[in-house]
Amino acid sequence: MPKKNGDRYTAKEVADAAINSRGFVSKTADQLGCVIQTVHNYQNKYATVAAAFKEARERRHDYVENALMKRIDSEDTTAIIFYLKTQAKQRGYVERSEVQHSGSVVVNWDDDND
Repeated sequence: MPKKNGDRYTAKEVADAAINSRGFVSKTADQLGCVIQTVHNYQNKYATVAAAFKEARERRHDYVENALMKRIDSEDTTAIIFYLKTQAKQRGYVERSEVQHSGSVVVNWDDDND
């Protein structure tokens, strides 16, 4: 794909760098030899670059989830607790309760120190 509009890199070059750097913007910039803002500009300008970053992050998440599951399979208590706290809240594995309030809140403030 030819470069256009005076771009230093093709969209494919930036997309490939995004995949190779696992979706980390600073690593992509380092690989290309440019500043982070240049990478952000390409993400905003080219849908293919934005999609490559999204794909790379999804792959990274899958990789980390797989590593966590390996630790769980080896009966690592810390990994099991972490998983339950973050993924099994609906079953009661939480340390705190989340309360939602839909009404208004009235605060009366008394500045008199008498």
